[in-house]
Amino acid sequence: MLHRMSEREIAVRKIKNLRMVSVYEFTAAVQKPDERGPEAEPNPAGCTAMTVMYGDNEQITLSELDECFEELCEQVMNVYADTKNRDSVLMDAGTRALMDAGAAIRKDPLGGHYDPKAGTPIPEIPFDATMSKRFLPLAEYLVEELEGLFAREGRVKDRIVGWRGKGILQLHRGHMDTSHMVSTERFSDTNYRMFIAEYPDSGQSLKAEIKFDPARMDMVFAIDEIEFSGEMEFLFFEKHMDVRISVTQKGKEICFETQRFQPYPQEEFGEELRKLLPENIVPTVMYRLPWGMFYALKETTETSGKITRNDIWRTFLYPDAGYSETLSCTVVKNQTTQVMLRKNNLRMIRTKLPDGRYQTYFDDVGSGMTGHYRTAMAGKYFIS
Repeated sequence: MLHRMSEREIAVRKIKNLRMVSVYEFTAAVQKPDERGPEAEPNPAGCTAMTVMYGDNEQITLSELDECFEELCEQVMNVYADTKNRDSVLMDAGTRALMDAGAAIRKDPLGGHYDPKAGTPIPEIPFDATMSKRFLPLAEYLVEELEGLFAREGRVKDRIVGWRGKGILQLHRGHMDTSHMVSTERFSDTNYRMFIAEYPDSGQSLKAEIKFDPARMDMVFAIDEIEFSGEMEFLFFEKHMDVRISVTQKGKEICFETQRFQPYPQEEFGEELRKLLPENIVPTVMYRLPWGMFYALKETTETSGKITRNDIWRTFLYPDAGYSETLSCTVVKNQTTQVMLRKNNLRMIRTKLPDGRYQTYFDDVGSGMTGHYRTAMAGKYFIS
């Protein structure tokens, strides 16, 4: 899906013909923002920066505290991977070791199962058609969690699935039933907005923004009419999942709760859900979220000298919708300097069709694909 870009992001996306790349660290700099999860460890020594010269004497410098730093790393690593004469790009030894590790060709298991010639640009079912089934369970979970704060203990009696993100929640409180229209829209590959009408009372509405990252999921919500707001964080680690919920009203914190969940036993994972996972990917760890969605993580590690390369595949699975999204990414890190770069590789969407077959779609994640996958797989649907 297209999204509106800032001038900086447009400049980053247009980088080509690399002339010089330098990756370095500001020592004693302000510590970078907290990034929890197995593939994003905070660097206590300072923050990473990248300077790039390209094209006709053009130059850009960003640090990880700047907007679009991740997009810059992604773009530069992929342009470098597509560069025929890499020795022509000036780099210090440390930068070249990182860039070579990131550019090393790996046959991604996500795409290796499919013949590019068998793909088609036309889907049998658009994946946005499943949006209501994907997000109504989350809306139900959010409403039932908030009901306790309103001292009403309401419960969702039924949910009615609509088309393209529309649906209805029927809420039962005491002797009264109410209906609430739910609308969900996607405004980027990993960001969604949800709107629940007439909640908690007539003339009010609950708004939420949901963001999916490789090692976490975040939801920020608000009811503007009563100055009510909060956030939920779902943080995925190797051995546990943490849930953090905080709520404020009229500037005063009224709730703060933390929960910890253990990994979901993979032997209890049904065959229908396994078919939503990418072929040839056996998860390292899995978690079941409170509303029934699953998170699966697979990670491999290679070390050469001071450089460590991690290839990561994370999948969000929606059982009620017969739908899953998988993102693969690569993280390279210098264990001596702690300098780390990350890039997205492939995004795969898998949907169960009404006849029992599965539709698999490969999306170009920003600049995230190297040349082969961008031309062979991006934008194509495969039926199996």
